Amino acid sequence: MLNIDVVKNKTFTYTTTVNLAHNINKVTKLSNELYSTGRIYTGDPWIRGASGVTSHVVEVGYPVGQFYMLK
Repeated sequence: MLNIDVVKNKTFTYTTTVNLAHNINKVTKLSNELYSTGRIYTGDPWIRGASGVTSHVVEVGYPVGQFYMLK
């Protein structure tokens, strides 16, 4: 975390705080002996823009939260 006093005088103080984070993840398995799949579609295709295309897919070998778009 980084705190910066951008402006500081007798009558006014403006402080900025910056906090950065980076996470790396990867789906290693979605199937077991009762359920078998290679991907799970998430994000309703008829919400937010009504494109009719699913915006997110959870897929083995890829990170969670990755956007799934048409080329």
